[in-house]
Amino acid sequence: MPVHEVGYRPWEGRTRSAATRWMSITRRGVALAHKSWILRRFFYFVYVPLIYYAPVFLAIGLVSQEESRTARTLWSRIAREALGGGALNKLVTDSVIMREAAWSTVFFMFFAYTGAILTFIVVAFVGPPLVSRDIRSRTFLIYFSKPISVGEYILGKAAVVGSYVALVTLVPALVLYGISIGFAPSIGALFDTWRTVGRILVAGAVLAVPVSLVMVAMSSVVRNARYATFAWIVVNIFGELAYRAMFFAYRSKSLAEPAWLSILSPRQTFLVVYSHVFDVRGSVEMLGNSRRFRFFTEDLKEPAALAWCVGFLVIVSGVSYWIVRSRVRGILRA
Repeated sequence: MPVHEVGYRPWEGRTRSAATRWMSITRRGVALAHKSWILRRFFYFVYVPLIYYAPVFLAIGLVSQEESRTARTLWSRIAREALGGGALNKLVTDSVIMREAAWSTVFFMFFAYTGAILTFIVVAFVGPPLVSRDIRSRTFLIYFSKPISVGEYILGKAAVVGSYVALVTLVPALVLYGISIGFAPSIGALFDTWRTVGRILVAGAVLAVPVSLVMVAMSSVVRNARYATFAWIVVNIFGELAYRAMFFAYRSKSLAEPAWLSILSPRQTFLVVYSHVFDVRGSVEMLGNSRRFRFFTEDLKEPAALAWCVGFLVIVSGVSYWIVRSRVRGILRA
């Protein structure tokens, strides 16, 4: 039987732009991660914190409406519990300026505390097998049989982690902002607080980029994903313990902690950056430094600490990218 048209033939299917072909790797990674029944059940509880934060933003929006009777009863009590009595009075009398300060403070609390916990958990589930699974199963032969570069491969894998980080931090924050605008006194609140959206996006990027690259780097240096999970847990938990031990050691001797101390703890590093992104110190001063804010105001650092933390995140991101790139190129040459 003769063979018809032996040889190369043009591709007749749908083609993808060279600028977006890394998204195919991301989609595949997200689909594989979603097969985990633990991860699927974890996402049932991801948006539970909205049950706490949403009423706070509703209260801030409604209290800003001075003529609303509702704002002076139930919602005023919620706002008082979240912000304190002094902040509530200022919010009612000068809603335009104080609303943005109140929102910035609450968004900082969400990213620095709730978001940090959710990110720690979701990255531990999603990140470890991303590259280690390819190394163990030799899936590189399939990926790099296509016209993709090492950089596109790394971007596609890192975007898997970044996507899940955004789902537990950036998306809820934007939902909360939408709730805030929906219950604000007027559409003018959108123009009064548009900078808050930019701060939310910057905070999301500050978290997603370094975390994604570090996790992909951990996954690339091991063949068993459990080792990457263990490394992630050790870095976060023992980093926090080391920071706290040295922090209280300096405080016990009535000494100011050095500016570099925050980089010992990943959580503290991001907290310092968030505090400046949302201008928490200025917002707290405007609202009145009530006892409601005392639990986190001691964590606010001076600009010198910010320089250390930003520099540390940039260096860690660059080193992580170099590790993954070197690892992948080494395997391809083998």
